[in-house]
Amino acid sequence: MAPEYDVVIVGAGLAGLRAAQLLQLAGKHVLVLEARERVGGRTHSVPFAGGTIDLGARWIGPKQRRIVALAESLQLAKREQPEHGASAWKIGAASGRARGLTPQIPFMQMLSMLNATIRMEWTARGVPKHAPWQAARAAEWDKRSVADFLQNHAGDGLGHAMLSASMRVLFAAEPRDISLLHALFYIHSGAGLQHIMSVRGGAQHWWFPEGAGAIAQRLARDLNVQLSEPVRAITASASQLEVTSARGRYVCRRVIVALPPVLTQEIQFSPKLPALRQQLAQSTPMGAVIKCFVQYPAPFWRDAGLSGEAFSDGPAGLVMDGTHPERSAGSLIVFILGDQARHYSTRPEERKRAVIAALGELFGAPALSPNDYHDHDWCSEAYSRGCYSGIFGPGVLSSCGPALREPTSGIHWAGTETAIEHEGYMEGALESAERAAAEVLKQLS
Repeated sequence: MAPEYDVVIVGAGLAGLRAAQLLQLAGKHVLVLEARERVGGRTHSVPFAGGTIDLGARWIGPKQRRIVALAESLQLAKREQPEHGASAWKIGAASGRARGLTPQIPFMQMLSMLNATIRMEWTARGVPKHAPWQAARAAEWDKRSVADFLQNHAGDGLGHAMLSASMRVLFAAEPRDISLLHALFYIHSGAGLQHIMSVRGGAQHWWFPEGAGAIAQRLARDLNVQLSEPVRAITASASQLEVTSARGRYVCRRVIVALPPVLTQEIQFSPKLPALRQQLAQSTPMGAVIKCFVQYPAPFWRDAGLSGEAFSDGPAGLVMDGTHPERSAGSLIVFILGDQARHYSTRPEERKRAVIAALGELFGAPALSPNDYHDHDWCSEAYSRGCYSGIFGPGVLSSCGPALREPTSGIHWAGTETAIEHEGYMEGALESAERAAAEVLKQLS
């Protein structure tokens, strides 16, 4: 049977859709198969309280040139994330305020926190972004977890607990579950800790009033995308590949799988994938996050000189101001992370009460009386299994990392987990799409 398509792409998230767009612009016949009933993957925008909210990815930064350029080409307006006033924090029984990235804590605790942060930042610069497993001390760093590093360099006090909470925010995972090598690569990939954690000029600089999900929707308009069609099997022969979905079979010359590694376990490959690629899929669970939106009659926190930003070691792991500048209502975005997300995943009513109570502790009594609430549990999504991205635990990256991007039997890999720059972000998804599309075009030329 002659190939029906030049390329079949599995997954209609940003990586899959951008790869399809690039291949189509190059004159290739492309089909995109998506298991969900929508496009967008880990971007997902829905109506809420008279506006649009991002249940998934939301923010971009000025150093993320691909997503900035794509949004502009799609005529998608962006707004600066508000950041006026102090942020709030609560770790255990301690609480306080912070300006920027500097919390008001005892000097010695601040010193230990800065020492660990600077050491991590400088060490990250020595990790090759294209191949972190080739770092001079890769095997040593990959044996250790982020929790081990913090224990050794941040002491046992409040500074250590704050850094642990910060790592939870960055990865939606517990520090004990994150390889130090992976964390160092992630920091280097994301242009440094300060950029990753900052709003103004950093990775949270802009957001899209129409929702980040509009990017995928606009990309998909000019592409051949079939929804509600999970792929079951991919069979490769010497001259072509056959992709079997829940509804049909498609013959093509090349395949791009644009999924998190863990989800590739749902596909039967023939011939079987190389052992390293199989182990990679088995060893990279997704982060755990529940994203909540809490609306109030007005952004009351601003009157108290607060920015709406907060972090804690409780259910409100991270809080950001989600207020639309053209509406009178105020909105707070809350991330439940790591162990807390797993605990509350099967307890929707309990987590709502816990989130509102946590906001009361951070912002005062007015936070206890919202007029609307909505949340989304990424852990319960069958075609995501979590968010933000795949977590590389100790030992995984140094042993299985070389399989991340290595094509096999006509199959190429995309998705933010395979990115070199800004891994874990929308920018990383687009970078992976460019690489995968270039690989395919080279093979088809």
